[in-house]
Amino acid sequence: MIRVLVVDDHELVRIGLRQTLTDYPSIQVAGEATDGETALVMNRELRPDVVLLDVELPGLSGFEVTSRLRQTSPAPGVIILTVHEKRPYPERLLDAGASGYLTKGCPATELVEAIRTVAAGGRHIGSRIAQKMALDLLPG
Repeated sequence: MIRVLVVDDHELVRIGLRQTLTDYPSIQVAGEATDGETALVMNRELRPDVVLLDVELPGLSGFEVTSRLRQTSPAPGVIILTVHEKRPYPERLLDAGASGYLTKGCPATELVEAIRTVAAGGRHIGSRIAQKMALDLLPG
């Protein structure tokens, strides 16, 4: 069972994620947080395998939360789930220690694939984000 902590300040997003993930018996939403400070406390209490984390949160930003989560032991895999697909967000968050980066417009199947990959110790970058990052490397 993969235990997931959902961190987003929008109730409808959290409800949608919880409902989506209930369709997958190998994934359990262990908890939900609306801000970064609560996410850090819940991480210590719940010890999730994966944290689904929005970038823009009240109080601590997703950048700070990612960095702090990566310093905990055991550190959960962090998947950024955001509306931001343009630079510098993906690069900065991956540099901060995120194991995955998806946009909120990704298909549910890709979200589940990312959760499974990150829980197993891998990394996952959404296909649209990966394409943009690769194209940015090409000479103009």
